[in-house]
Amino acid sequence: RITVQPLTPETEGVVTHLESDEDAEPVEGLGDRAFYTDSNDLVAVVGDQVFQAEVTNIEWKGTELARYIKDPERAAMEHLVDRAG
Repeated sequence: RITVQPLTPETEGVVTHLESDEDAEPVEGLGDRAFYTDSNDLVAVVGDQVFQAEVTNIEWKGTELARYIKDPERAAMEHLVDRAG
């Protein structure tokens, strides 16, 4: 699932809150700033837009997190960021 929102002051507050979580994981080289949330969603800010990629309805265990969740989210987000930038 992909969500796109304008970067309003309210959205900025939500993004900052999610990014400051101790379980958030920074992602380099993607938009103006990007990170995985504590629930493994990928959020990227590009200019005045916020993109969120979320893989849903898939079971994974152990080391499958990257293969089934993070890698597909990153691939989708790279395409979106390239088009938005």
